[in-house]
Amino acid sequence: MSTSGSISKDANSFTETVQSMQDFLSALSDVLSTPLGWLVVLGLFLWLIVNKDFSHLFDLAERKQKNRLRDLETYVTNKDAACDDSLSVIKDLRDAYYFKVATGIYAEQKLRKSLVELHRITSNAISWVDIRRAMSFIVVSDDGNAEVRKFTKFERFSYYYNFVVAFLFGFIAILVFIAFWASATKEIQQTLLWAVSLIFCFGIAAYSLAQNWPIGSAKRIDKELEKRKDNQADVSNKNES
Repeated sequence: MSTSGSISKDANSFTETVQSMQDFLSALSDVLSTPLGWLVVLGLFLWLIVNKDFSHLFDLAERKQKNRLRDLETYVTNKDAACDDSLSVIKDLRDAYYFKVATGIYAEQKLRKSLVELHRITSNAISWVDIRRAMSFIVVSDDGNAEVRKFTKFERFSYYYNFVVAFLFGFIAILVFIAFWASATKEIQQTLLWAVSLIFCFGIAAYSLAQNWPIGSAKRIDKELEKRKDNQADVSNKNES
């Protein structure tokens, strides 16, 4: 008797759970049937992403880095055991680590000095975020100054191509949203399909624009350096006259 009663209780619990799921999906379909509902759900989704703590995923790598830094610090401070030939190399690696922690850029001594000077002379318009994004375009000249190299034809093409793709998918996303809003049937299956299509199009558009951040930052840095050269040339001409 007790066994059959337990089975009956489990069956009732399962039935209630299924019913609750159906009620939830029905309520979600009703919410997503209006533009305001879409905004609320997307806002809640973004809030969950922003407030989710993903730091535990990087704990292992961070611990390995800290152990490596501790070993370097121990080696540098133990002058009796440290080798004079490698001591400067170890110090440079240690400084490069702290520089990366501060700026997000791993740079050894020569590059580090040039980047610090670059930020000093352009800090009124250029941040470390811009410099970090543009690192693939920054080179150090023979005189030790950081400058932006010339863009290749492929890089220039990719820059404008990404804008075209972003505009195209952004426009498609708007059309998808309008089509969903004007649709007469808003069942849960159709709603999910519209949602996936909309998120996909917006995601492609945002991703394409993000691909232009490095070259965009490089263009701003190059513009500031050219502006500085022009100002120095004007000052030099005034002094000569």
